[in-house]
Amino acid sequence: LYHFQRNLNIDWHRKLKNLSISKYGKNSVQFGNACQLLARTMSDFVNEFKDGLNKIEKNYMTALRIYEKNKDVFRVEIAKICNNLTIFYKNGRNDFKKSEYFCLKSLKILNDLKIENSDTAEAYNNLAMIYQDVKNDNIKAIKYYRISLKIKKKIFGLEHPDIASSY
Repeated sequence: LYHFQRNLNIDWHRKLKNLSISKYGKNSVQFGNACQLLARTMSDFVNEFKDGLNKIEKNYMTALRIYEKNKDVFRVEIAKICNNLTIFYKNGRNDFKKSEYFCLKSLKILNDLKIENSDTAEAYNNLAMIYQDVKNDNIKAIKYYRISLKIKKKIFGLEHPDIASSY
């Protein structure tokens, strides 16, 4: 059942991607959305696909390129993709410079827009992990973990499971 569901999800997103090319073109927002969805879905099963990392990276970068052409409209989506790329480069590629770059880019967009939501909390949490796991700078890591926790408390309240997992 697991493999059937996985294949069904990925096949559906591939068909959506092909449909968006034929109907809207390779530079359309619809195509960018389809690329992002496919990349996110494939990320869950990356070890099960030949050349999976390259396909995921290509789809994320395609979506990012399309959204950046219309960045005034899609700044939040750009921030989300950058946050996804943070994790992709940290865990998938072990490319910590790119991971940090995309994390900081995501945070800059979210902070410029004065958005404090779960995406912002996740970005600060990702930055904390980079400082803790890669740079061995626990002081900065704690600083960013605390910012993430503060945002989560504000959004979810003290009783939410995400708060407990943040301690």
